[in-house]
Amino acid sequence: AARLFEAGADMLVAGNFVFSHPDPSAAIEALRR
Repeated sequence: AARLFEAGADMLVAGNFVFSHPDPSAAIEALRR
């Protein structure tokens, strides 16, 4: 995700990744890094 933001993306859609993760808060933090 970090590489996408470095390339200019300003929004990511990752619903399945977040909602199927055992700890959704941790999944969101992982995407922010």
